[in-house]
Amino acid sequence: MSATELARIVVSAIENAHQEYLEMSGGSWLWEAPEYFTTTAIAHALFKHEKVSYIELECNVRDTLRDAGATQRGRIPNRLRPAGKFDILLWGNQTNDKDELLPVAPIEVKVRPWQVRVVKQDLERLAYSLGGNPNNSMQFSMFSFYTSFEDRTTLNAKKSLEKFGEDLEDCASTIAGQAQCSETFLNGDISVIDDSAWAAGVVIFQRKSRLKNTVSTMKSASSDALRAYCNSIYSFILTNDGSAIIFITDQNDSIFFIAHPFRNFIKTDESI
Repeated sequence: MSATELARIVVSAIENAHQEYLEMSGGSWLWEAPEYFTTTAIAHALFKHEKVSYIELECNVRDTLRDAGATQRGRIPNRLRPAGKFDILLWGNQTNDKDELLPVAPIEVKVRPWQVRVVKQDLERLAYSLGGNPNNSMQFSMFSFYTSFEDRTTLNAKKSLEKFGEDLEDCASTIAGQAQCSETFLNGDISVIDDSAWAAGVVIFQRKSRLKNTVSTMKSASSDALRAYCNSIYSFILTNDGSAIIFITDQNDSIFFIAHPFRNFIKTDESI
């Protein structure tokens, strides 16, 4: 399941919601609609994706972390705000040892955040929800937003939007570093109408690959064991004698290489 692909769907859904509300309301912008109008528009769009098994709205954070296997012994940290709710929760195709589907991505939706400081706690919760137990099923999380500004004396609307985006990405990058995950910022086009402007965007937090650590513990494993492991997670390349290996994944639009001395490659096209 590609986080970037889903993020593009989210941005498109927000932009479509703006146009839909503009038409149905006779000219009002999306920020004037209740926030759940945007949330449900995103959920409907994501549910059409083939790798999304199902979607839930307003999911309790504590229950979600438990279902994902993210919690360890002890108290859940306050920065996760366990009594709160995730606006949207995606469930993918992966299952636990009881053959139960697992949650893979929480999503927060914010309409017209005017400063980054008002969404910092949301960013922290999304980033840290990927940590905890190493068996946590959460693959990524998203902060999605729609915001708009009007011209001001010191800054026009377009510049205000650009500054908000820069500040948001800086804040998300700092939090990602602290939470030991990666961060990607995806923004849509800025639309300027008279003295106002609006735009949609998404911050993606993703778990960092632990493939290197896994491979280092499997150096003595048989080629059949390595092949079985790779078939379940990654595309791969093997030498014809099975002794030298390079693992490759384009999961979430990232590529990781683990290389050993090699020759005479046989390339497979197997991947999830």
